Amino acid sequence: MSKTRDQLVGRYLKDLMRATAGLSRPQRRQLRDEVLTHLNETIPADATPTQVAAALEEFGSVEAVADQFDQRAPAARRKRRAILIVAWTVVAILALMLAIVVMPSVFALLP
Repeated sequence: MSKTRDQLVGRYLKDLMRATAGLSRPQRRQLRDEVLTHLNETIPADATPTQVAAALEEFGSVEAVADQFDQRAPAARRKRRAILIVAWTVVAILALMLAIVVMPSVFALLP
C-alpha cells in the first residue's frame, strides 16, 4: 500500500467516524471495518492519488455513507436535537422559577 493511499483512506475513515459520533462504539467499529474492507478490495495498493480520490468519490460522501448506515438519520438527529432543546428550556424555566422564589428571601436578609 502506498503512503498516499493510506493517508487518503485514513482521512476518509476519520471523517466518517466524526460523522457517526452519535452511534454506539460497536456500531462505529462495524461501519469502519466494513468500509475499510470494501475500500481495500476496491482500491489497488499501487493506486495513484487521483485513482484513490476517484474511488472514494464513487464510494460516496462521508455524510451519505453515515446516513445510509444509520437508518435513523437524519430524522433521529432532528429528534435528538429537539429533545435537547426542550430539556434545556425546562432547565432554564426551573432555574428562573427558583430564582424568583429565592431572591425575595435573599433581599429580606439584607440590612
